[in-house]
Formats: sequence, C-alpha cells, structure tokens
Amino acid sequence: MHPITLTHYEHQVAPRLEQDIHKLYLSICFKRGGEYDAQFWRSHFFEYFLDWSQICLMPTIECGYWINYFRMCFHASQRELNVVGLNLTLNQQEAEQLIDLILVKLRKIFSAPSFLEMIEDKNVKHAKRVEHYQKAYQQATKHHHALNKINLFLGYLPGYTSVTSIFNVAKDIRQFELLLGQYGYFPFDYLFQYQRVVQLAENGEYGMLFSLTLNGYIYQDNSALLMQIARLWNFVTKYRGMVVNLNEAITEHSHPFTEMFAAFNDVSDFDRLLHQDFLNVDADSMNVRIWPQGFRRFHGKGSRQPS
Repeated sequence: MHPITLTHYEHQVAPRLEQDIHKLYLSICFKRGGEYDAQFWRSHFFEYFLDWSQICLMPTIECGYWINYFRMCFHASQRELNVVGLNLTLNQQEAEQLIDLILVKLRKIFSAPSFLEMIEDKNVKHAKRVEHYQKAYQQATKHHHALNKINLFLGYLPGYTSVTSIFNVAKDIRQFELLLGQYGYFPFDYLFQYQRVVQLAENGEYGMLFSLTLNGYIYQDNSALLMQIARLWNFVTKYRGMVVNLNEAITEHSHPFTEMFAAFNDVSDFDRLLHQDFLNVDADSMNVRIWPQGFRRFHGKGSRQPS
C-alpha cells in the first residue's frame, strides 16, 4: 500500500469534493437528480470523510469557491461539536454528526437567493479582470503590426508529475518570475506577458500556460529566447521540468490550451477566454482547486520593452 501524500489530496480528493459540493448545490436548488436527500449525502460524504477532512484542516491554503464554503461550514460545525484540532479522530457517529451540521448549513446557504447573486458577482469580477488584461494587451501592441507570439506549457517530467504539489509549483513559479524579471538572466524585451496555472484533468498534473508577445521586427528567430526560458525553468525545478512549445504542439481548435490564449490574439476572440469560467467544476476543468495563500494563478502584464 502506497503512503498517502499531499498530492493525493490535491490531485484526487479535491476535484472529487468540488464536484460533489456542486452536485449538492444542484440537488438543493434545482432538484437535479431528484429531491434533496440528506441521508444520501451524509452517507456519500462519509465514504471519504478521512480524505476531505484533511483538506478542510490544511491551515495555509486558499480554495476555489465551492470548497471554500464547505471548509467554512466544516470549521463552524467543528466548534459546535467541540471537536477542534488539526488531528481529527472521530468515530462514525461523530463524523456523521459533523457531516449533518455541514449539510444543514450548506442547504441554508445554497437556498438563499444571495448565493446565486454571489456566484454571478464572481463571474462579473473575473470578466472584468480578463477585460483589464485584454485592454492592457491592446495598449501594449497597438503600435506594433508584426507580432511574434510564443505560447508555452511549463510543466514537469512524467516521473515527477504525480509527486509535485501545488506548493512546489508555486515556489518554482515565483523563482522563475524573479529570474525572468532580471535582464542578467533574461535579456529579451517583450510587449505582453500572460500566464495561468492549470491542473490537467487526466492525472491532476500541474503546469503553467505561459505566453509572450514580442515585436516581430526585432525577434524573428525564437530559438535563443526559447532556450533561455527552458534553462530558467529547468534551473528552478531542479531539472525536473519540461517545456512544450504549444505553437508547434497544437493547432487552432485542436487542443483546450488554444482557447486560453485566444483572447490575446484578436479582439473578436475575447469571449472565448471568458468561457474559461473559474467556477467551472466539470470533469475536464483545468482549474486549480487548492493553492498556497497569496499565490497568483492567473495574470497578465505589459512590460519589458524599450521606452
């Protein structure tokens, strides 16, 4: 039997928990799958209580919208039952009592009209953020008619993907960004930079979609730039990383990565990035479910160009 690792909770438990909470919401509010059945959901959540309770007990993480509400209800219910602590050991009756309290709270939250309003507000804020980056991209490139775009996936070698936690990824990306911002390590000017951390649905693997837009009159040959990015990524990952050139690996409409870059190709493609909804919990969602506090998973900026 393999020991349970942090990546077990990140890669397997968190996506399952997120989807279950969303199904619970649909059952309560829209009777999806029939009338809401508290006994069914108590039994269902009890099946993997030891797994999801560990996610709720992690002290230094942020979570997606659905898991965050679940965690808040978990901690409040803990205190009501006086079973607080980071080492939670409960018998079946106590665990079921805790689950019942969580379900009561979630049912009240999900049934309130304000909850749907909060979801809509989250989507509006995400749309405004994307629009902000879109305008920044247009501003950075408006005087440049020959654009050279580099789209990359910065990930990890197959032997390391299953043991790489989002905490490792965050540390690697922060160090990568630090080196990228120094001319001594990355002596290239660019018009716009966009990046998004993703979690692949197939195996829970983490990686970063990374895009640079360059002045095509200055940079026609990308080989030196690509080689330096690979060197920096390999350095920060202690040579466990890999770099995939998406310009060569995929073609338009052939891969889900393509749509994530589309908003920064043409104004008419703007809506396509908005469709990458950060509240999406589908099985093919590439959203990161849990991450270290303060870690930026999605941002774009215009910089590093001659004045």
